[in-house]
Amino acid sequence: YTDWQATQECIRIVKEHDVDIPLFFYVAFQVNHTPLEVPDRYIERYPATWREDRRWYAGMATYWDEAMGNITATYKARGMWDNTLVVVSRCLY
Repeated sequence: YTDWQATQECIRIVKEHDVDIPLFFYVAFQVNHTPLEVPDRYIERYPATWREDRRWYAGMATYWDEAMGNITATYKARGMWDNTLVVVSRCLY
């Protein structure tokens, strides 16, 4: 799951970064695009009565939210959060 790998790499880089040097970081998650893939534990959080694709998209959005939370927590733990600007963008087709 490449978004998991991207999240782990982002966290690693932030943990190792010299906090006195500015850091530009761009993370392009692919999670809410086809193919519909996400670990089962994210899909299982949503009712089985939902349409299958709705459960997949909800699970993928939950994964993305958790990943961003983990990255944000790393910035906070390093004392970098107060000087960090986060921009979230969504592409509409």
